[in-house]
Amino acid sequence: MRRLRIGLECHVTLGFKETKLFSIPTIVSDEPNGRVTPMDAGLPGALPSLPWQPVSLALRLAAGLAPTHTPDPLVFMRKHYYYPDLPTGYQITQRSSLVPPGTLVAGVPLTGAHVEIDSGKLSDLPGERKLWAAADLSRAGQPLVEVVTEPTISCAEDAAHVITTLAQLVRRLGVGTGSMETGELRADVNIDVEGHPRVEVKNLNSLKALRRAIEFEQQRQTEALEAGSTTMVSETRGWNSRTNETVPYRSKESEVDYRFLPEPDVPVVTISEAALAESRAAAAGALAEHVQMLVDVGVDPAVAPEYASTRMLSQCGLSEEAWTVVHREGALALLRASVAAGADRDAALHLVAHRLAPLPDGSFALFSGEHVRAITNSRLRDTGIRQVIDELVLAGPHSSLHIDELVEKHSPLADDMLRNFCRSLLAEPELQPAIAKCLEVGISDRSVGFFVGIVMQRLGRAKVDAAVARSVLKETLGGMRPQS
Repeated sequence: MRRLRIGLECHVTLGFKETKLFSIPTIVSDEPNGRVTPMDAGLPGALPSLPWQPVSLALRLAAGLAPTHTPDPLVFMRKHYYYPDLPTGYQITQRSSLVPPGTLVAGVPLTGAHVEIDSGKLSDLPGERKLWAAADLSRAGQPLVEVVTEPTISCAEDAAHVITTLAQLVRRLGVGTGSMETGELRADVNIDVEGHPRVEVKNLNSLKALRRAIEFEQQRQTEALEAGSTTMVSETRGWNSRTNETVPYRSKESEVDYRFLPEPDVPVVTISEAALAESRAAAAGALAEHVQMLVDVGVDPAVAPEYASTRMLSQCGLSEEAWTVVHREGALALLRASVAAGADRDAALHLVAHRLAPLPDGSFALFSGEHVRAITNSRLRDTGIRQVIDELVLAGPHSSLHIDELVEKHSPLADDMLRNFCRSLLAEPELQPAIAKCLEVGISDRSVGFFVGIVMQRLGRAKVDAAVARSVLKETLGGMRPQS
């Protein structure tokens, strides 16, 4: 089997939507082109002005990746290319790296990490204008750190693990959202099967797209090599999520094509000792808080280091699935609060992983440790758990709902109360014809199930232990048989 080599270029957006690297938007709107500055639009006379906040965030991320490294002064360059998503005709980028070569993320060495500005977003126009595209420049000018790995990754799953680990670090450090869904973490994949020229697949914005693009390219390149193709070229391709295939974009640029020149309007930024110490302290504090959370939920950080392979996590008592869920934004904090409130860790983890994780991003903030404790320590059945969660989500973050009352509302009846209800039900006059027919043809699972359904209809599915109801109904019906 031919060897597969994968390298990643991960584009991490720093800060939030309003943050720009060399300018400040005067109008802030979520509409297309609602956050465009003169610099973003490439207007004549517009000059860059470098604020400190994005630089500070970049240094904090660098300190999280390489805590002891002292970055070189920030020297910015112009990287020239002509596409409508960047009207200036060049991208302002840092040429040197914030971290040393060989810095590890998820066990994969980095080539480097550097600050640059983002480009705009192009969208195909529907209908007859198939050769046209709409440009939204709101994203143009946003600060990025481009994190580049060595091409040492050998499969799609390991590539996805690198992205996941980097996103977790970005969120823990508080330098960005690390969200692929909103485009604030995107990946370009450089991939080649041994013997095939390198191909770059641009702007993958989900782990699903990342995996499928790698798998498709591996198959496409392998088939081309086995067929003896003479048209194999190094190129840039895009991902078509509708057809699940990569499509040609353009030939692959080389270093000389970008015509790097020093940026004359942005001075060299020398990092002071005080600024470096502040960044290191912020990064160390954030990561120490994360380690403390692990300790508080019973996970030994020594066997679950920051960039450990998930294959090692069985030593921590957590499955790979649970580990992935716990590292979603807000999940670990909720788990720690739940354990502190008196919930069993494994029960709380199961609830978070299987009930709360499928909810939309940000939903963890709607739940407290007391909520998880009350649910996991209760007699709630699956239906009742779903109903409690649904009511809490609908009520929102400032709900006056009392969790213990809500749990009691959806908990199954005590066995003695359910027995009394079932016996009373079978004494109702309107059910006597159905009971007589049941006794006439013989008591079966199907006939008993008919009465179980009535019990659930009257009380609600969450309030009924079906096994108890079935047993009581069958026993009571048996006692109603005419004596022979």
